[in-house]
Amino acid sequence: MRKKNLSHPNLCLQPRVCRLWKGIGIIMVSKKLIIKLPDGIVVEPAGQLADIAERHICKSYIIMGNNMINMRSFLNMVAIRMNRGDEITVMCEGVDENEALEAFATILE
Repeated sequence: MRKKNLSHPNLCLQPRVCRLWKGIGIIMVSKKLIIKLPDGIVVEPAGQLADIAERHICKSYIIMGNNMINMRSFLNMVAIRMNRGDEITVMCEGVDENEALEAFATILE
């Protein structure tokens, strides 16, 4: 049975679920970016992003429009065709989320 915090009825105090809020979802760090790469995200930048995602423990996603792409998936990043000037949101969730987010931002900006 879950223990509830009386100060906020939706906050769960279980260790594995302490980052969850009912009805809101998982708390992640995110950053909106405008792609400044001359050719957009093509093979080489997609490979660099996938390598960074593999090196970090956290889960990383790119959100563009209605699409949410796992950053470890090289082919999906190339297939979505992100061009220069497109606005995307990079989301990371996990132990080293802040380091991963900054690494992704340095490549994309």
